[in-house]
Amino acid sequence: MIRGIRGLLDTDGSISVLKKKKTLLIDFTSASLPLAQCFKEMCEKLTIKTSPKIVKRVWKNPSSGNVSTSYKVFIASKHEICKFLYMIKPKKWEYKWKEIKRKIENLGNSIEEVLKYSYESSLNSYADKVLKELN
Repeated sequence: MIRGIRGLLDTDGSISVLKKKKTLLIDFTSASLPLAQCFKEMCEKLTIKTSPKIVKRVWKNPSSGNVSTSYKVFIASKHEICKFLYMIKPKKWEYKWKEIKRKIENLGNSIEEVLKYSYESSLNSYADKVLKELN
């Protein structure tokens, strides 16, 4: 299951920096609702909490006029992002963490501030593990 989630995120997902909130966001996007549901269910079986609903997006391609639909699943809380990064170990994180770290630093934060809670040490166990693997 872990390899399946990793493969889905590495091909159709992203790990991005939200500039306004100075935090990370993980999302998986698919043109297939069943595949988006499968990603969400597999994450939840591993106790990784995702967005309550799968977000449907419909748009029209201005050049072709074709209408397309996509479905998105988000992982947004610090704890769940750290849990996902530690358990799933997506290749996108392995290859892009330095770029992500640089973007965060350009916003005036550190990777530690983005991944860790300042008030609850018990929630930082996955963050500590992720940060240890970066060094």
